[in-house]
Amino acid sequence: MSLINNLEIEEIVPKNKLNTSSFVFRRLPAGMGIVLGNYLRHFLLKYTSGIAPFGAKISDRNGPAKVELSVLSGVMEVTTYLILNLKKIMVEEKKEKEGIFCLELSVENKDKKEKVITAGDFQKDKNLEIKNPELYLATLSPAASLEIKLYFQKNWGYRTEEEQTAYVKDYLEGEKDIIVFDTDYSSVKGGMVNYQINLDVNSQEKPEEKLAFTITTNGAIKPKKALQEALELSKNFFATIANSVSSEKKEKLIVAK
Repeated sequence: MSLINNLEIEEIVPKNKLNTSSFVFRRLPAGMGIVLGNYLRHFLLKYTSGIAPFGAKISDRNGPAKVELSVLSGVMEVTTYLILNLKKIMVEEKKEKEGIFCLELSVENKDKKEKVITAGDFQKDKNLEIKNPELYLATLSPAASLEIKLYFQKNWGYRTEEEQTAYVKDYLEGEKDIIVFDTDYSSVKGGMVNYQINLDVNSQEKPEEKLAFTITTNGAIKPKKALQEALELSKNFFATIANSVSSEKKEKLIVAK
């Protein structure tokens, strides 16, 4: 017998909030709301994937920057601050692709005044769309130039610089002078997932609950896609556990005596 035979789910999208959706779960058994709400919230915050930059090759007119503390010729920002700005770029996957994405920027300031560079100055790419093209990156002096190769990958959770350096060695072996940095890949972060539980007033026979579960993303993916991803991962996770528990091989299941 299923606990949620009569489950009903409705998505509500608030006006003027494209990256927010509320998912209303109705006809939940009493006590199920807090269990489901807590589980989905923790799962979304920890395991929702996203595409984010993990390294960059940055060059001025004198050649590539070697380390994060490098001073770039004709660029107001030192490499460290430029990287901090690059890490704020949000992208959405337009076409599914495995492995590494690379966006390129090449700007030469031929004006007699300073030139502001934004995320929108990166070349267009068929696989990725920059969601915040107005994001400030740097300011170029007259006659200065700046080239950037910004490397992205799809991943989940937080990855340290050390973890990603090993990744670069394995998958970008031929590329030189890539500055690797730490990355938070999650498109759903703390404070972006909330829920509320109420009695389901439509229930007649026995006490039931209504869970209003609200998700806000950073714009890289839609809330519905984030929830679908969390549910798919959960399904696979519990299926693996169920298969292990029901396995006839006794050595796979250790029972305390």
